[in-house]
Amino acid sequence: MKTQNYKIISLMLILILILTSCNNQHITFEGEFGNTTENITMGNGMATMKNDFIYLRNSYGIYEYDTSDNKVIKLKDGTYMNLNICGDKLFYNSYGGSEIYCSDLSGKNEREFYKAENNTFLDKILFYDNYIYMLQNMQLTRYNINTKELQIISDNQVLSYGILDNYLYYIIENDYNLYRRNLSNINDEPESIELNFMPVQLNVKNESNIFLSKVREQGSWDVFQLNWSSPNEIKKIEGVNTFFYLINNNDFYFINEDNNKFCKIDLNDPEKNITEISETNSDCINLLDGKYIYYSTYSDDYKERNEYIYNIQNEESIKILYE
Repeated sequence: MKTQNYKIISLMLILILILTSCNNQHITFEGEFGNTTENITMGNGMATMKNDFIYLRNSYGIYEYDTSDNKVIKLKDGTYMNLNICGDKLFYNSYGGSEIYCSDLSGKNEREFYKAENNTFLDKILFYDNYIYMLQNMQLTRYNINTKELQIISDNQVLSYGILDNYLYYIIENDYNLYRRNLSNINDEPESIELNFMPVQLNVKNESNIFLSKVREQGSWDVFQLNWSSPNEIKKIEGVNTFFYLINNNDFYFINEDNNKFCKIDLNDPEKNITEISETNSDCINLLDGKYIYYSTYSDDYKERNEYIYNIQNEESIKILYE
């Protein structure tokens, strides 16, 4: 009889552990980013990194890539977006869905972590400091994982946002301003800088290096660099035509819309000489811990697609070999 009772108790404990493995009352990530706003904005969280492992997604599932031996393990089948890692948990949402899911880093013990109202499209999801920041049908919101309170930050159509040094920066559709709010006083009226163009993309590296894109004409873009403290000194990045770009130190990595190749320039180079990294059409770039860049390539007829990990230090690209 005692043996049977022990078995029942053991099964109950196991069940409780499974059910609470991703319960938002048992997770905290104070001061922690689940990914970077740069990766979320520029590639919908294609990849994120923890220790020596890169976690990435494509049309077939979520994978773990070991940078020490280049081995790849498939964790989950399906199409997902906005990869975030907080602590030992992996977060993601289904493509076009209204739910955010949580699992172990192994992809096991998946649970629904947050569910929006039906027919709500979730996009640009970022975990930071016990909040989930996200666009819900393009409205900028944040969800407190402790109180389960959802707050609308901007009820306008937000195109892009970034979080840096306790400030939230964002741009609004068909608007000539760059806005920011102090996360400690989120309900206060936002500060703003009036621009002489309508920005469509935002990338915040620090207060003195805010990058904004505008549409030059169909299929081409200009990128500008702005210092929040001296907004009148805004300058155009010459020789660049791109919508997707990353900045690592003084290197500006981008998809060159003139030839669709993955390229880079040195921002300190007055000539802005372009170095081509990929040999063919590229898209989907994510910067990982300042060490690697995930990017993908495709053939002209879109029938062949490959993915690579670019090592920033030795400037080498390694093709990801899926089993």
